Amino acid sequence: MKYQELNANIKENKIAKVYLLCGEEYQISKMMAGNLKTHLIDPAFEQLNYIRFDEKTHTVQDIVAFSETMPFMSEKRMVLVAEGNLLHGSIPDQDADTLIQYIKTPNDATCLVFLSRKIDKKRKLTKALLEHGVVVETNRVDRIQLEKWIAKRIRVAGKKVDRLAMNALVEGLEYLDKDSKMNLEDVDNELEKIIAYAGERVQIESEDVAVVLSRGVEHSIFRMVDFLGTGKVKESLEILDYLFEVGEHPTKILFMMVRQLRILYRSKLLKERGYTTEHIASTTGFRPFMINNALRQGRNFSLEKLKKAYERCADIDRLLKSTKNDPKVLLEMLIFDLR
Repeated sequence: MKYQELNANIKENKIAKVYLLCGEEYQISKMMAGNLKTHLIDPAFEQLNYIRFDEKTHTVQDIVAFSETMPFMSEKRMVLVAEGNLLHGSIPDQDADTLIQYIKTPNDATCLVFLSRKIDKKRKLTKALLEHGVVVETNRVDRIQLEKWIAKRIRVAGKKVDRLAMNALVEGLEYLDKDSKMNLEDVDNELEKIIAYAGERVQIESEDVAVVLSRGVEHSIFRMVDFLGTGKVKESLEILDYLFEVGEHPTKILFMMVRQLRILYRSKLLKERGYTTEHIASTTGFRPFMINNALRQGRNFSLEKLKKAYERCADIDRLLKSTKNDPKVLLEMLIFDLR
């Protein structure tokens, strides 16, 4: 089941007895647990009808005992088992069997919710949940869902965002990139920075987004390559100085440079072969706006120069790993070689 279906079921009061909330987007899983709690639990009786279990301080027997207890002055009670070893770690067989027995014949008056970032589908407890419970997987969201997520958080903070700033946010956060490791927790952290930067202003501008997100290493590398393409070595070196000042690791800086050069090379090569921007995007897995940026940036480089730049990066990578030379000096040499 998708989380949108769970939301619809909650509105229709179609509540299951056992849920497993899991997936890449833990923020959504937590939100779904919160929605269930809001729907089921009267705040006046929360202490009697709701409990969140932490495996460090509670046992499986505690979970089952509370789940089997009837609610007080309410139709339902809720038991939340959040994060721990039950679904992906090692637990005694006896504990697993105790929970499995309950899951097979749960109390009609209790909503038992397991909340976990990851699960091991090979474990018998997880198999029991998959068979007898309702599994809600919270996978990565698409652009429409991401925009709704961003808009809601900005609205809750008492701010507003227009279409231009929203586009800048979606593209600048790079959540939708093919190889992105960013999740919605990371998105929320970046939004907090942008909201704080806006200060007393209600409207968040695209300039706010640019200022806050431009401090990231990827954006800095993009600007560095941009400067190299136009022969501005001094400006490229200043960015390198900044990256070292903020503690970026030399290997990461080099990796991001290689990544950017690879995007330039592939985009330029496919463009010269007659591919459209959309076709290049679908072939490479990068979004169209990234391809457009790469094609613009690639005008300052020939394919031969990009190929040699990539080979030089490989040389520097070997030197970083095999010598005691100053990493910053090696990367400065690279910048001079790529100009």
